[in-house]
Amino acid sequence: MIPLEFWVALFAALVNGIPELDRMWFKVSFGLLVLLLAYRFWVAVAAPIVTSHNFVEHGGGATKRVAGKTPPPYPNGWFCVLYQWELTPGSVKTIQFMGKELVAFRGKETGVVSVLDAYCPHLGANLGISGRVKGDCLECPFHGWRYDGSGQCAHIPSQATIPAQAHTRAWPVLERNQMILVWYHVDETPPTWMPDVIDEVHSKAMRFDAKSDYLVQAHVQEIPENTADVAHLNVLHHLPWNIPIVEDHFRVDWQGWWRPGDENDPHCAHVPVTQALVLFGKQIPYMHMTTQIHLIGPGLVLYLFETPVGRMRLFETVTPAGPLLQKVSLVMFSKSWTIRWLTKWFYRGVAKTLSQDCWIWNNKTYYDKPTFSKGDRYLLTFRKWYSQFWSERSISMRDASRSGTLEW
Repeated sequence: MIPLEFWVALFAALVNGIPELDRMWFKVSFGLLVLLLAYRFWVAVAAPIVTSHNFVEHGGGATKRVAGKTPPPYPNGWFCVLYQWELTPGSVKTIQFMGKELVAFRGKETGVVSVLDAYCPHLGANLGISGRVKGDCLECPFHGWRYDGSGQCAHIPSQATIPAQAHTRAWPVLERNQMILVWYHVDETPPTWMPDVIDEVHSKAMRFDAKSDYLVQAHVQEIPENTADVAHLNVLHHLPWNIPIVEDHFRVDWQGWWRPGDENDPHCAHVPVTQALVLFGKQIPYMHMTTQIHLIGPGLVLYLFETPVGRMRLFETVTPAGPLLQKVSLVMFSKSWTIRWLTKWFYRGVAKTLSQDCWIWNNKTYYDKPTFSKGDRYLLTFRKWYSQFWSERSISMRDASRSGTLEW
């Protein structure tokens, strides 16, 4: 290895051998090069991973997946629409949610997040397109009408009287565990349960390391159902090597146990999963890991990894944009003292696993009565548990599909 003193001496010799004017430009160029390399290093090692993947563009079409008896597309519960850092004070975001167009904004004065129906009741302008936050209200870009967080019109330019019907729907919002959650219930029933606070994430004691968004054509139930499908783990998520001798004798062995919550948390389910490296039929000592998976409602799946490089938490959320259109997000947090390039390396492996699932979801059909095998016992338990998130008036797949992807 060449010692640092050599490079210092070389740089000094180069500078001393260059005329005064050229020497200045040399220093500037060299400084810019150092800054560029430092930035590249920060992106590669220190910066969080942020990616987006559209699997719909490569799918087989949704027509074949609405035939037969299909569960309602929009379950009741809390759904993640954004993360806190994606909605800073004064910012506005449009959201596709349960076949509707919504708008989210964060007030400048209180910092409170509000989510409203996107269309102004005046003449129908989209409040999320060029709408501006004024104080804690959202101003329509068309005529300047302002709406507060309750959806009530609070100001009309040059008019003191506000019509009684000048209001739009406001949705229940919760900021928890760095997520911005919106409550959906077909009967507009207030929230009947709340997600637990995960202190180390909610307090931001854990560091944000990565986020990936996936747009997938599938039924919403199929994404969390994966946690009960233990049999697919050893088939789809095998080692990424294509060498026969390796495939025959070296593998990852997955085992999992799926159980619903008790009477205190019926909206939850719990899945401990073990992963072990197996060589010639025997588990390699110290090469195993237990993952705790917790399902919270119909759209939140939280993972806890205890790894040799530190404790990590992974959030997998699914939010229906339309009847068979899901936004799946994968977000990872880790302890601040963990080495970031190691956590990012770990995350890339998990993200690759989810991408493998997305290819399957995006091209499969839903069977109400599949041909179950003995190893599918947890799937029956899952489907019974998941059915609690539909109610008598839940919109059917046929009615949801009849009006198209979004309600205008």
